[in-house]
Amino acid sequence: MRKRICIQLLTIASVVLLTACADPPSTQVSEAKGALDAVVAAGAEQYAPDKLQSINKKFEEAMIEIQAQENHLMKNYSVAEFTLDQVTDDSNALRAKLASIKGEPEYSYVRKAKPFVAD
Repeated sequence: MRKRICIQLLTIASVVLLTACADPPSTQVSEAKGALDAVVAAGAEQYAPDKLQSINKKFEEAMIEIQAQENHLMKNYSVAEFTLDQVTDDSNALRAKLASIKGEPEYSYVRKAKPFVAD
């Protein structure tokens, strides 16, 4: 009985340690930042400043969420990852819209959306 309890405690401890070591979504941060920079370069400040401000706000919210998770023992970056995906998608959509407004060849993108799973 005592051996079984010890095994269960070790299993729980290992699960806690493995989930606590989650890595920040650095790839998604760089994708979102790149998409945001591209939409600024496409002229979003001139043609769609309100939409650009909204996308910037989402990016800032994601970065704040990442910072907040750094202080937790049980790191969960799913909200930040979801928000970063929205930033990338919104930036790409705005970039395509700006291209059509300016009469440039249409920019198209294909991105597989990830479902948001709340814990």
